[in-house]
Amino acid sequence: SEFDAPFDLWTEEHFGPNETRTKPEDDPDGDGKSNLEEYGTGSDPTQPDQDGLKIEIIEEDGKIKVELKFQKSSTAKGVRVGLKQSSALDDPFTPIDPEELQSATESPSPSNPNQIDIKLPITPKPSQNQFYKFYVEIENP
Repeated sequence: SEFDAPFDLWTEEHFGPNETRTKPEDDPDGDGKSNLEEYGTGSDPTQPDQDGLKIEIIEEDGKIKVELKFQKSSTAKGVRVGLKQSSALDDPFTPIDPEELQSATESPSPSNPNQIDIKLPITPKPSQNQFYKFYVEIENP
């Protein structure tokens, strides 16, 4: 698949040819991010990090603004990185509406040349809970 060859090269680059902890679901550095998530976000699978979904709440002109921040790899092939949402933790999470994603901005990460920083402004719904989940998944060919 479009995913397998680039992912295999990535794991060999980070672990060498004889490493056994190279499956997409493995987490060799123990930071809670699988190899697939490390690949999709451009982070190092051998160094624990705290990158992931960040939420910034800003009060501006008496209004609350929420911004979700996350990273994706600038080089990974065959994966999709994004956000899912739900109104309750025990309800299914669904991808964020494509119209809402149009307001996202992308810029090169100043701290990692292999990452792109993504910022997505979210409009809070006063009477409804909102839960967000970051995901990395293999794209279907």
